[in-house]
Amino acid sequence: MSPHQLRPALPGCAGPDSIPTEIFFAIIEAFLADAKASSRAIEWRLEYAEDAPSNFRLALTGDVGYPGPLSIHRFRNISIPVQINKKCRELTSRVFIPIPSRHFYLERTGPDIFVLPYVDLFRVPKVESYYFRSLLDSLIYLPTFEAHAFMQQIRRFHILEFNMTILQVVENLLQLKEVIFNGKSLIDTIEMSDTKCLLGMIPMDADNFPEWSDHHLPEKTKFGSFWNPFGRRSVRVYGKVPDSRLSTFEVYNTSDDPDAESPSIKFLNPECTCSQCLSATKDEKRAKPAPLARLHCLLGYL
Repeated sequence: MSPHQLRPALPGCAGPDSIPTEIFFAIIEAFLADAKASSRAIEWRLEYAEDAPSNFRLALTGDVGYPGPLSIHRFRNISIPVQINKKCRELTSRVFIPIPSRHFYLERTGPDIFVLPYVDLFRVPKVESYYFRSLLDSLIYLPTFEAHAFMQQIRRFHILEFNMTILQVVENLLQLKEVIFNGKSLIDTIEMSDTKCLLGMIPMDADNFPEWSDHHLPEKTKFGSFWNPFGRRSVRVYGKVPDSRLSTFEVYNTSDDPDAESPSIKFLNPECTCSQCLSATKDEKRAKPAPLARLHCLLGYL
């Protein structure tokens, strides 16, 4: 369907019989901008696919949304411009990148799924998976043009395990802005004593993180070796802690020397239970009169 073959105007409606092409495409671009702004992040796993022209495909890792999966909701949001004509499909693919999907998604999304490389979160399978070396070849060492172009658009990456092979993948993402890793092993090593306040910076030293300290780990697996390349590139590094009141923290370089490995962490919106914070909370509650007491005070002035 071309822009000039739109539904005819209803009787009594004033205006031209058709919309100029440039105005129609401007409407489509505005529609796609709104769809992009309202899209929520989806996490995808990069997989090797011998039968795909790009030699890779995407699989969902945890597509939970309401009232339905986020990937299906996204596809429905952009399904109208995809079906209009070739030009509208081109405009759509500039914003929502079509990537081959695993076969069991085809019934609801077609052969491609649509991703936002600057919004969505991506990861690779664990190194011990049998096709991981083929995936590295298709994405890093011998990438196709499509694979290289896509990888250079990724801005958010989820790291499942610390090793130099995974770091080699992530360090090749030139547009990378944010790295997320599982920080549960870090949090488990912190002694939650009454004297430790979680509202400020916590240095990653041997006292606070005995098992992750650079003094106790091999050279290639210590946390400083993982974090330092991202710190130099101003890539933000976050740790996620599932099922914990300390759910998220960010890693910072607290050294004046940008080349020095001196990481510290800071929790985002923590619920601190140190003695100082608990005492401050109790003092604040005592300072606020109860609702009934405030009512009596008001009645006393009447």
